[in-house]
Amino acid sequence: MKLPKYLILMFLLAISFSGFCHIGSDSLLSHQNSSVPAQRLSLLKTFTKSFQSQSLDSCLKYGGEALDLAISLKDSSSMAELSNTLGSAYFYTAMYEKALEQYLAAMRYFKQLNDNIGMAKTYNNLGIIYEVSGKYDVAIRHYNLALEQ
Repeated sequence: MKLPKYLILMFLLAISFSGFCHIGSDSLLSHQNSSVPAQRLSLLKTFTKSFQSQSLDSCLKYGGEALDLAISLKDSSSMAELSNTLGSAYFYTAMYEKALEQYLAAMRYFKQLNDNIGMAKTYNNLGIIYEVSGKYDVAIRHYNLALEQ
């Protein structure tokens, strides 16, 4: 059976296109280094979120870089979001003390921003940490605070 030439051509194009479009995240960030810090922060936040479900090590790496940059830019919204995301990554790696630190930082930022939804999510995350730690009364208090937001 002989394949039509256009199918072979489409196959070859698909292979070359997928290889051509595959650029590593480090490569993207190196191009972004000379760019506007806010754009770099946006890219780091995107990497942090996407790696949260793929590679916790990468999530922590890019999230840490993003958080440092957000702090230097005094971007409270990004600091809150990243602290909460990093808290979850630490939780899933069973680093509960670091998770707690990040969630408490996120709570401070969300309170400054008067972001009730962010506070509710963070109270819930804190409740999970306390529940896992066996501090059920503190966990219930945080779950109730989440519901009150």
